[in-house]
Amino acid sequence: MGSSTTGLGSIDLALALAQSALALALVLILGAFHRVYRQAYLRYWAASWLALVVYILGAIAIRWTADAGTGARGAVYLLTFVAAYLQVAFLLLGAWGLARGGGPGRRPVRLALALAVL
Repeated sequence: MGSSTTGLGSIDLALALAQSALALALVLILGAFHRVYRQAYLRYWAASWLALVVYILGAIAIRWTADAGTGARGAVYLLTFVAAYLQVAFLLLGAWGLARGGGPGRRPVRLALALAVL
């Protein structure tokens, strides 16, 4: 009962690294499909999975920087949370592109990404 929960356990670390490796594999697969088929939704979905990789690695970094200064931890938190919102935005942009049969215009993309970052 006296175990500490502040450290990242080896099983948690292995699971997080496995998730990020599999998400990175999806990035590469979707990127290859985009190069072959030239569909915009594949590019957005690849970016979505890449944002998930950044989010997972940021979660690992948050656990490692628990004893760091406020500025360093704040920067890691900011990067991690922005990546999480960008993952959802890119996923929705890809779904929109698939449903409409073409990529969304520049204005909706800029609006979605701006809302995700804010």
